[in-house]
Amino acid sequence: MHAGAPGLRALDATDARLVERLREGFPVADHPFALVGESLGVPEDEVLDRLGRLLSHGMLARLGPIYRIASADRLDPVDRHLVAVTGSGLPLVPQPYEAVGALVGISSAEVQERLRTMLARGLVLRIAAALP
Repeated sequence: MHAGAPGLRALDATDARLVERLREGFPVADHPFALVGESLGVPEDEVLDRLGRLLSHGMLARLGPIYRIASADRLDPVDRHLVAVTGSGLPLVPQPYEAVGALVGISSAEVQERLRTMLARGLVLRIAAALP
């Protein structure tokens, strides 16, 4: 760990469980952080706070789709925009797919459906946390 860095502390047991849970995969659902929190026994706002800290201190590189796309030219324009918006990760808000949809110009339900389709086609390996 980066001892002495402001606001940084060693991973506690909940942080470690959160990191492990998110490396396994992140839900495609209306309130995915709430679902993650339920699986760990912590509230959604605590999941968001912990993730924000882990990301800001470089303990996680990003949280979002891990794409396996050789050429974005093979995607339709909406999927290309979705890839561009989520390439650096999902926003840390209670409804991240709604926020992404607002940026792409589609509904949260359509974002989720497009991600599920890309997962099924192998264009997205998984939606998960990535370590630095």
